[in-house]
Amino acid sequence: METGKCYRCGYCCGGCLVPKDDESDLSPYHLASLASEYGEAYARAYAREHSVPAGERCPWLMTNPDGVTTSCSVYDKRSAVCRMHNANADCTIGSIVMKAYGYC
Repeated sequence: METGKCYRCGYCCGGCLVPKDDESDLSPYHLASLASEYGEAYARAYAREHSVPAGERCPWLMTNPDGVTTSCSVYDKRSAVCRMHNANADCTIGSIVMKAYGYC
């Protein structure tokens, strides 16, 4: 099973500070500003309230016509956490999911 490749399964797009709508600003700069102005507890509460709960599918993730792979519908405007994600990192989960569908 090959790793180190993005299989476009979308598994990595579940929670983890993914904004739940286009009004939510979860950039490190905004969260630092909130922490500075209102305290760390407030910034953490804001991040929890405005992000997709861990394990839930990102609302911007679309299933491609093949019914298996996914694409980001807001790729050019994706959040900082998504920009920092290394899609070519060791993706064991992706290889397991895609192997189950016969894609690798």
